[in-house]
Amino acid sequence: MIADAKLTGSIATGISVARYMLDPDAKQQDSDVKTMQKAESSERVLHIETALANPVLITDSPKASAQSFIFEIVDWNQRNRPGKKAPQSQWEHRVISFHPSDSQKLDAGTACKLARESLDMVAPGQRPALFVVHGDTAHLHVHMLYATVNEKGKIFNLHQDYRIWEQAMESLEIKHNLHRVDKRLACADRDSKRIADGTNPGKAEFRMIQRTGEPSCKQRLRELIDEAITESMYAPKTKQFAQFLASLRSKKISVSTNIQSTNTVAGPPVPT
Repeated sequence: MIADAKLTGSIATGISVARYMLDPDAKQQDSDVKTMQKAESSERVLHIETALANPVLITDSPKASAQSFIFEIVDWNQRNRPGKKAPQSQWEHRVISFHPSDSQKLDAGTACKLARESLDMVAPGQRPALFVVHGDTAHLHVHMLYATVNEKGKIFNLHQDYRIWEQAMESLEIKHNLHRVDKRLACADRDSKRIADGTNPGKAEFRMIQRTGEPSCKQRLRELIDEAITESMYAPKTKQFAQFLASLRSKKISVSTNIQSTNTVAGPPVPT
């Protein structure tokens, strides 16, 4: 499980995000949601749930439902922080994505239940929330849009909250026997082998994978490099590096030396 695609912003942007979540034919033009445009697929919106908010009716238009939900959030935040300054962002958005192997064994209702559980773990307390399960990529994923204020008037605005999300994802993977994500920065504090090393996709890369359902260029490059490393291991030890370079060239991957102004080669130290 990966928690990503964090968005916050104005009320107008919140309405655009909510409409994107709810509209089976979403073509939002807001700059904050352009990167989440749907890929060509069969069914996109699989399941919709709300918490502490009016239900979304199938007869309602996505635009009307989006506006109604965001206005409910604004009203909730005002009622629970009487006389106090409004939060910098009235709402927050997250996406919980499941590995394809999990997507095959989870239905939309269960995926939504897990998303609800994760939100309770990360942002405790009661708050209006909208959960929409999308099935338009290889990764079943749940969009969550929720108020930043809970029933006690506390604003959810944690510093480096990605660590809390990663810990929640880890806990749920273990609890529900889901695919384990190996590299997580939040887990590297207690296990240095789990420090993020670039094998996990970055935000832009991850969104592209969600949008297209295909491996990213970086993922394909990593796979080819891993293949070249494996192939070089069969060569004599003194010729392994040469074999590694040859394997890369055979896969149409070029290599250039990063030479600094001091005429030294930049890169990690080579063990002896």
